Amino acid sequence: MKKIASFSHITDGHYMMLLSRLEESGIRVHRQNENIIGLLPHVQIALDGVQVVVADEDEALAAEIWQEVSNDIGADDIDEADLEAQALAAHDDNV
Repeated sequence: MKKIASFSHITDGHYMMLLSRLEESGIRVHRQNENIIGLLPHVQIALDGVQVVVADEDEALAAEIWQEVSNDIGADDIDEADLEAQALAAHDDNV
C-alpha cells in the first residue's frame, strides 16, 4: 500500500475530488484516519491528516491522477466553495 496524499480534513475539496477521480478510474482507495479525524479534527496533525492510500500496483496511475487534480484545483479561475460543492456531489454519487 502506498500513500498518495494527505489532507487536513475530510471536507477538503482536494480530498473529495481526488477520491472521486480515483474511484471513477477503478482504483480502490483506503482512507486512512478518515473516521478519527472526522470525529476529532484536532488530532489530524499528530496523525498526518487523512491519508489516501492505494495498492502498490495502482500507485503510478493514482499519482498521475493526483497531479491532474492538483493542477486543476490550482487554477486561478476555480472557486474553492464551488469546487468543494462539486466534489461532495460527486462523492455522494459514488457512495
